[in-house]
Amino acid sequence: MRKIILIVFSAVLAMGMMAGCSVADMPQPNSTAPAQSAHIPADEGDSEPLSFLGQGAPLGDGDENGYYYMSQRADGSFNVRYVDYASRSEVVLCNRPECTHDNESCTAWRPYGGSEAGAIPIGDALYTIFYGSAQEGDFARYGDLAKMRIEKSEKDGSGTKRLMALEPHQTLEGGIAADGNTLYMTVQTVEQTEQGEEIRVTREIYAVNLQDGTVQKSEAMQQADLHIVGAAGRSLLLLSYDVGQTLSEASAQYMVYDVDTGESKPLAFEGTIGAGAVCVQSELCWLDKEQNKLIKLDFLKGTSISLPLNAEIGGFEQVRLSEPLQAYANVYFYGTDGTETRALLSLESGELFPLTLEMDAPDDVPNKAIKIFAQIDENTFLTAQGLSYSEVNLSAGTDEERFMPSMQYTFAMLPVQSCLENKAEFQTIRRIS
Repeated sequence: MRKIILIVFSAVLAMGMMAGCSVADMPQPNSTAPAQSAHIPADEGDSEPLSFLGQGAPLGDGDENGYYYMSQRADGSFNVRYVDYASRSEVVLCNRPECTHDNESCTAWRPYGGSEAGAIPIGDALYTIFYGSAQEGDFARYGDLAKMRIEKSEKDGSGTKRLMALEPHQTLEGGIAADGNTLYMTVQTVEQTEQGEEIRVTREIYAVNLQDGTVQKSEAMQQADLHIVGAAGRSLLLLSYDVGQTLSEASAQYMVYDVDTGESKPLAFEGTIGAGAVCVQSELCWLDKEQNKLIKLDFLKGTSISLPLNAEIGGFEQVRLSEPLQAYANVYFYGTDGTETRALLSLESGELFPLTLEMDAPDDVPNKAIKIFAQIDENTFLTAQGLSYSEVNLSAGTDEERFMPSMQYTFAMLPVQSCLENKAEFQTIRRIS
């Protein structure tokens, strides 16, 4: 989720079933400085399992009905867009045919504040999350919009309200997890002198009440690059790095953090956890080049299994898993000559499927292999059939010119079996405009 993937789409008409556009209700954020505690106590009745969220790209996530994401406009602001699986259509989350989707009167419009943003459905609500800027200039340019903040709305985009906001120099880092009542995230705080010099960096687990926005914090953790990489049961899987004298000597350290008791313990495993590991439910998965196996470690039970691969991977310089789906994960192979190839890995069997299907993309795109954003069901992927580029102007009315390239994807559904066999049997998703 932490990928910098900016998307620009043309304005479109939205589905008639969505609520009308109205001026967004944006009250002052709740206080985010409660008394610090040694652990995050569970809310009363809070017993449902945690889910790891926001794995999708571009900048979104889905549920059983559709996929939400943030599409960045040419002026830097965002539109929330929705891909409806049943009708195979994509819309801006606004139902006014005459709307230009470029100001606060639109239910789909969100202003830019200098940082990435994501759209995440949880339960019956939609949450738009802005990671927060670490640049002083963005606070001068965008004010409070540069803060890390969460906004809550109905799933049709209506009734948007600010749920919470942090202070300057606090940013969201890494993944997020949630149950029906609480969202968990890793927040980085940079303390500075009056002259703006950095003096200390800490990270904490923040628990955000999804109803009223109140926040509780864990004890400060000073491990380098700490972030959430998985969630299952009532535990988070945290990853940090023990950095040696050089960056190449950094080694991954995993911890299991119980959100109800605040207790954390190192992940038990006799061996080395491979680079590019991904978490699917309670299993941390990686590829072992020496054994030529898929390793799956249950971080709740402490048990592991290994599955032999159907192809030899030892000759590659680096092998990484990424973007896990329900039953598959994307695999990136890097050769000694710098070449990159792709495959899909079955997390159930360990079978590797070379991925040679390509998107319609400009000639200068180095790797046109299709992107898979979500697994809709057992038989269907949500993929990109095409890719194009445009330019985002972040000058914000100042004399300073700031531009950023962005990517625009054309979505399609693709049967899982067709993808595994590299058959371009795309079911185009209609963009209503």
